[in-house]
This record gives sequence, C-alpha cells and structure tokens, in this order.
Amino acid sequence: MRTTFLGLLALLLPLCPLMAQPPSQRVTGRIFEIGTSRPLPNVSVSLRELQTLSDSLGRFSLQCEAGTHTLHLEHEDYNPVPLELRLTSGKELYVEAEMAPKIYQIEGVTVSAQHRKVGRANFTSATVFNPEEATRYAGSLGDPARMVRSYAGIVPVNDTRNDIVIRGNSPIGLQWKLDGFEIGNPNHYGSIGQTGNRVTLLNTNLLSSSTFLTGAWPAQHGNAASGIFDLTMRDGNSQKFEFLGQTGWNGIEAGAEGPLVKRGKGSFLVDYRYSLLSLLRSLGLDLLDPHYHDLTLKGKLSLGPKHDLRLLTLLGRSSIELLNSKRNKPLELGDADIKTASALYFVGLSETYRPTQRARVETRAAYTRVDYRLDYAEYIPKYGKITQTWRENSYEDRLALSADLHLQLTPRGNLEAGLKFDRYWMRYREHQTDEATDPGKRAVRTNVSDHLNLYRAYTQYQHLLTSRLSLTTGLHGMYLQLNGAKSLEPRAGLKFYITPQQSIALAAGLYAQMLPRNIYFTETKDPTGQASQTNRGLDFMRSQHLNLTYKLALSKGWELKADGYMQWLHGIPVRPDRNFSLLNVGADDHIPKLDSLRNDGLGRNMGIEFTLERRFLDSYYLLLSTTLYRSQFRLTSKHPWRSTAFDGGYILNLSSGYEWKLSSTYALMVDLKTSFAGNRHYGEHFTQKLPPYFRNDLKLSMRVNAPRYHYILAVDLQNLTNHKNVDSRRYNDLLGKYVTTYQQGFLPMVTFSIYF
Repeated sequence: MRTTFLGLLALLLPLCPLMAQPPSQRVTGRIFEIGTSRPLPNVSVSLRELQTLSDSLGRFSLQCEAGTHTLHLEHEDYNPVPLELRLTSGKELYVEAEMAPKIYQIEGVTVSAQHRKVGRANFTSATVFNPEEATRYAGSLGDPARMVRSYAGIVPVNDTRNDIVIRGNSPIGLQWKLDGFEIGNPNHYGSIGQTGNRVTLLNTNLLSSSTFLTGAWPAQHGNAASGIFDLTMRDGNSQKFEFLGQTGWNGIEAGAEGPLVKRGKGSFLVDYRYSLLSLLRSLGLDLLDPHYHDLTLKGKLSLGPKHDLRLLTLLGRSSIELLNSKRNKPLELGDADIKTASALYFVGLSETYRPTQRARVETRAAYTRVDYRLDYAEYIPKYGKITQTWRENSYEDRLALSADLHLQLTPRGNLEAGLKFDRYWMRYREHQTDEATDPGKRAVRTNVSDHLNLYRAYTQYQHLLTSRLSLTTGLHGMYLQLNGAKSLEPRAGLKFYITPQQSIALAAGLYAQMLPRNIYFTETKDPTGQASQTNRGLDFMRSQHLNLTYKLALSKGWELKADGYMQWLHGIPVRPDRNFSLLNVGADDHIPKLDSLRNDGLGRNMGIEFTLERRFLDSYYLLLSTTLYRSQFRLTSKHPWRSTAFDGGYILNLSSGYEWKLSSTYALMVDLKTSFAGNRHYGEHFTQKLPPYFRNDLKLSMRVNAPRYHYILAVDLQNLTNHKNVDSRRYNDLLGKYVTTYQQGFLPMVTFSIYF
C-alpha cells in the first residue's frame, strides 16, 4: 500500500504547477447577532494587515494569501470574535459568524471559521459538528454518521452500517434534521423506520457548522428519544461560479454552485453522485454489487432586507442484489437470492421573515416519499431450487408544515415558539410463502393503506439572570390523532460560567417519541383470516433525561469536557413471551414486525463521558473521548433488569492528525483513529457478550494549491491491522449450529477531489 500511495503521488506531482508567488483566495461572509440572527453592519473585519467593514446586510469580503489565518471581528457593542480559518485556492471560503452583545459573558477563545457556538439553549450534551474538521477523521468515508463515532457516548455497532447508537439507546431514537427540516433516514438502502444504513445520502462538501445533541435537549426539539443531529447546509456562492469533482467510497461526484441573480441576492448549490463500489468487486474484493445515485440541490433567494426564500431538495435511489443462484457452485442449505431497492424523495421550501430587528419568523413546508422493496428467495432442498418466501413493497408519504417565532423581548430575554403538523400516508404490503407446504404460492401477510396525523407545539424562554448565569425553560407537546396519544414535556436548563473559560451546566426534561409507523399497523390474523391491528393503540415511548456538563477552555485551542447523565425510559413497547423490547431494535438490519405489543417496558441508561479536544490549529488536532456507561432494560416491572444489546460498558476513541505545509503550494496530512470498546450483547436474554471491538484507521493525504484550483488525494486504510471484530453469533436453524460472522477487515479506499 505504501508503494501504491507513493506511486500515485509521483503520477500527480507533474500536474502541480510551479508558481512564482503563493496563490491567493477570497473570504466572504455575513455577521449576525446571536439569538435574533439580525445582520450586523459596521463590524470591523480584519485579516493580517487587511481590514474592512460589514455592510448593511452584515456582508464582508477580503482577499488574502492561501493558508491558515485568524479573522478578527470587532464592534463596540459586541464581544470580539476571532475565527480560525483555512484558505485554499480554487474555492472561496464563506463564513457565517455570530456576535453576542457585551451584556453576555462568553468564552473568549478562538474558534474555527465553521466552528460556531452551540445554540445558546443547548447547555449540556451538545457538540458542534464541524465538517471541515470532521472530514479529517480517518475511516469516516465522508459520512457524517461515521464521523460522530469519534465523539463520546457513541457506540461502534457495525462497520458496514452507519447507525448512530447514543449512550446505549436504540438507533431508531435518533432524529435527523437538515436546515430545520426533519428528513427521516438520509441513507441509501434504508428500510422504513430505520435511521441508518450502509451509504449516506448526505454530502459533507455541502454542509456547514451543525449541532449534535445526545441528551436533555431543549423544547424546540421533539419526537426523539436518543439524540438530534441538526445539520445545516451551506448556501452556494452568490458572487461567482465554482465547481467540484470527486471520486471515492461514496461514488463519482460532480457539483456546481454560483449566483442565481445579480448583486448577490441569490445562489444555488447542486451536487450529483453515482455509485462506484461495483468497481471494487471487479478487483476481487468480496463485496456486494450496489447501485445508487443521489442529487442534492439548494437554492436561496433574497426578496429584500426582510425576506429570504430557500429551496432544499434531496433525492436518492438505490438497489442491490445478492444472488447465490448465479454462483458457479451447487446450491446448499442457507443459500438465498436477495434483492432490495429503496428511494428517498424530499423537497422543502422555507421562508425567513424579519418584521423587526428583534423578531424572526420561519415557515417551512416539506414533502417526503420513502419507498422500500425486498424480494427474498431461499434454497429448499426438498424441491431442489430457490423459491421466493418473502416479498415486501411499501411506501410512506409525509407532508410537514411548521412555523417558528424567535423574539428578543429584552436584551436579556429571548422567546421561541412553534407549531408543527405532520400528515402521513402509508401503504405496507408483505407477502409470505409457507415453503414447507406450498412453495411459490404467496399469502398476503400485511396489506395496509392508511394515514395518521401528528400535531406538535413548543415554547421556550431563555433569560440571562446575570452576566454569568443563564436559565432556559420550555414546554413541548405532542398529539397523535391515530389513537389519542398525547404528551406534555417540561424542560429546563441552567448554565453558570465559573470563569470566562470554565462553565458548569445542568439540564433535565421529559421526552416522548412516536413509534415507527409500520409498528402501529402490524396485522394479526385470527383462524378465520380476519385481520386486526393489535398495535394501533400503542402510546408514545417516553423518557426522562438528567445531564450535568463541565467545560474548561484551556490555552491554544484545547478544551476539556466532562458529562454525567441518567436516563429513565418507560412505556417501551415489549412482547414478554418473545423476549422483545423496542430498546434492542437496531442490533440487526431490520425492525421486527411483531403484533400484540404493550407499553409495559422499562429502561435505564447511565454513564460518564470525558472529552479532551484540540481543534485544528498550528498544523495538528486531537480528539480523545472516553465513556463508561450502562444500558439496561426490563420487559415489565416484574422482570429482572438485563443488559440491552448495546450495553458495551466502555468506549475509548482517539482521533488525531498532523499537516505538514511543505510550501504555499503543497501540504501532506496524516490522520489516525483508534477505537476500543465493549461489544454488543446477544442471545435470547442478551446474557452473552461478543469479544471487545478494536480498530485502527490511517489516512494519508496530499493537498495541492494552484492559482485557479486545488485538489486533494487521500488514501484511507481502514482496519489497518485487519483485526477480526465479531459482528454476530446466531443459531442457524437450517444448519443446526451457531454461526459467527465478522465485521469489515482491512480495506483501502482512495479518494480524489478537485475544486475549481
């Protein structure tokens, strides 16, 4: 592999131009007031010896030599903000920064250009997701879900999937958001109700600073049990056209952005990807042969100083086939033909209206379509052929409407309130064959066409009690029209700055989540063939969160954070006679379809997390996270406490990297990630545990800056030591023995990106 990498470098180096002077680049951006998002004019913006003032819309622009610099924002009425940024040739850098009035006491530490502060109401268990830094992590494959596995509390479940397991909770408890829209499962091959799978639809080239919440989030977020991944997509360049080309794990990619109208009042951003993984199979690697493609589009139009319109589109289709019948070997027990296909279609339109300098109204309308098809045929020795035994063809449509009001009542008090309405139309069709008695003749197991409405509302108030003490209180409510389930969820948070560099925060609240829709409509058939929906009356699953967070900002970009948490879960759907609890869903690739569930289950999660982080500064970064935790469940109050499938006990992650700047043109990067964690529990009562999980990843990269473009070549060596991590141990009824499967072994991936 070393020879291969050096060979690629040798081939590309002749393409690098020799320049008499270092390349330069422009940095543009907008500056807003924190909390109100009001554009700030007359802010002094300085970069080295260069200086300018923001205009009436908070915009600024400076031209500077490519490299790492510190941008300083200063205003007499606001706290100064230093931004650490990196300029590269070929692509302008766009920055959105927030400044706090001097009445607020905030940390006086340098942050990166994309590294905005976590929302002021997110006091505990909140992490800023910075795509520019996270893409450096080895083994992440440009996938946001894999990137956050470096954070504390995230359980490494499966190398081939990107499910996010937070503090031992099931991954179905996660909520994905993009630009304020709830988008369901943004992954290829995702079945209905899941939140992860093998290949992401999201593109880190298009994302900006975002927020990842892992517990006790404020009232503005709801209908989630484990966490909120609140992603933000950047706007396109409103001044000039720019282009992107890339090839790697996520496929062949082409992107473009630029102005829609003159004078910077509109922009667009579009990106298309097509799968490339099938080429790996032609090289002899034992992989499935996937096909997928996706399109991401964002448009922004300013209708004046008070109105902005944004259009967001996310489209993805995928399919995969595993055909044992096509192999050049005799069929045997356990062989099967599997065909799956899925699709996600999302389009959302949002308007931001600022009636006054202290008020902002955001309205959103979105439509989502999710399709999923599965054909499963297995070899039956009695008949000497592969026979179809299962077919599923289902979809869900969703119309989502929302309105949010942000109002600054006083310099010390901010009020937020919102209404949300979701209308779902669904069709679930499943056919099953009894291969033992009547192969090939399908019987309808589920045939449902129905709908449901979910209503939500929230209000939230934050008050600065003193220059060091902030209080947030809120109330979130939900009502499910299908069965009358309702929930009122009070929440509160308190944050105190011991010193400008040191803070402690406490947050608590009640939380509820609607179940995956297909669970409500699971059908039970009596001996006469009459179908009934025994799960239709299920209540929300509910939880109580209590979080305590301590932060210490050290010198030169270092930060230490400690989190302690308790979570009590109740109203969990269970089936005691099958040892089933919804808290264990996600350990396998599907959601079991069981009838006659009851809201009698209980659960509890507790743990402590430590994070030591040095953001990328002066050529290197480091992220060390350690977690000690327990995750347990009870089928009912009369059953004993047992470990959930995700109760690994401990997690240790180390991600670090260094960048050598050879000249103003060339830079070499080395990134390393090491993970060591307790593995999953398995068995009928989850009393057995898989061996510990261990993995090393190494990424070697080269960046070249030319006058009008720059490119990056990266080689990602996943599972560098080829450690055999056990994926599962299951008893196979057909084979009559336990079968052990293993996770991904050593896998090299090459990525090439060019920006111009």
